[in-house]
Amino acid sequence: MIDSGTRFDEVVTPGSKLTVKTTLAENSVVTFNLYHLGGVKVESLGGKADAVHQVAYDLPRNLDAGRYYLTITSGMTTETVPGELRINPIGVHLDYPHPATAYREPKTGLFDFDMIGGGFSMQAVNNHVLVEGQGDIVVSYGMTEKECRDKAEKSCLWVENAQEMHVYGYKASRTRARWNCGCAWVRSRLRTSNRSFSRACPVVACS
Repeated sequence: MIDSGTRFDEVVTPGSKLTVKTTLAENSVVTFNLYHLGGVKVESLGGKADAVHQVAYDLPRNLDAGRYYLTITSGMTTETVPGELRINPIGVHLDYPHPATAYREPKTGLFDFDMIGGGFSMQAVNNHVLVEGQGDIVVSYGMTEKECRDKAEKSCLWVENAQEMHVYGYKASRTRARWNCGCAWVRSRLRTSNRSFSRACPVVACS
């Protein structure tokens, strides 16, 4: 039932969405059971397999730091998802945006930049970039640069690895302000790192 190649990120934050590959048919009903590593159940939650045989589970937003494991039940069969979940609400950090000075892309008038740090989720939808006064600037997600460039809705984010992710097609605000630009895995518990950016440009005069 569960694909043996399923692996979680090394560290996961509360509220993150976990996607598990399975052999289940579309719309197959499943039950997720989350346990502390010592065996105490945290919660049970229902779900369904999608068209590509994946099931998705949202971790509780108030989950305490610690080690957990997840089981999935379908019919009379229960399997444990390989590996353990290590929960750390502050497992992500932003070192700096790159390049240090950015210019608009001539054809689109938009900005492209990288976020360098650590602990980014390899599941793009769990990463967010916040700008003070604007909120989350990420509108869509892609698997590659080309996929993001082809998206009609931008800004688009894709992940290179746990230390680097990219934002394509950002339309900067024209009001001068100190922006709080950060990265997090969940909308509910955003962890940010302070950076100063100059007027109308996301990666100028960082401090």
